[in-house]
Amino acid sequence: MHINTKRSISKKKIALIVAGIVLVAAGILAYTETQHITNIIKNPFYKPAKTKSVTEQKEAETKSDPTTSPPKSQPTEGVNKSQTTDDVPVTKTTSLSITQLNQSNGNVNLTTSITNPASSGTCTFTFTSQGTKPVVSQASTTGDTCSTSIPDYQFSMIGDWQVKVNYFANDTITTTTGSITIQ
Repeated sequence: MHINTKRSISKKKIALIVAGIVLVAAGILAYTETQHITNIIKNPFYKPAKTKSVTEQKEAETKSDPTTSPPKSQPTEGVNKSQTTDDVPVTKTTSLSITQLNQSNGNVNLTTSITNPASSGTCTFTFTSQGTKPVVSQASTTGDTCSTSIPDYQFSMIGDWQVKVNYFANDTITTTTGSITIQ
């Protein structure tokens, strides 16, 4: 009979330990949900990042950073691949201006006009907003323009975003900037 008492005490201890662990886990879950709700209340522009499909994640992992060098997947005739944007001289004869920057039909659209463009070149578009991950796009020039259309769900937060456009051609870089409010 003495052995049964020890077994029942051990079972009671195990049950209390399991119940304690469940209560701690529930408390942690409640705390993290409270923090998420607090972020939403404190910051009206807070919008949780959307999850990406496995294919989108793999594509994002394989892309190079087009803000530091000409894109490797695009034709780069006339562009020295060993130079970074800091090494490329800024051109005085070519200018770049934003002719369209808007949000419509679920996309952020940007078009630039290039004065005195080279026969071919590449543009990178880098959108930034404080405390967020940058949104980057790249495109080859078409005549004297460069354009991009980015789905607005890629912007992790509504609010003000700055954009920097780099035009790479003939071992030179031309840059312009602008801003947009994502809604």
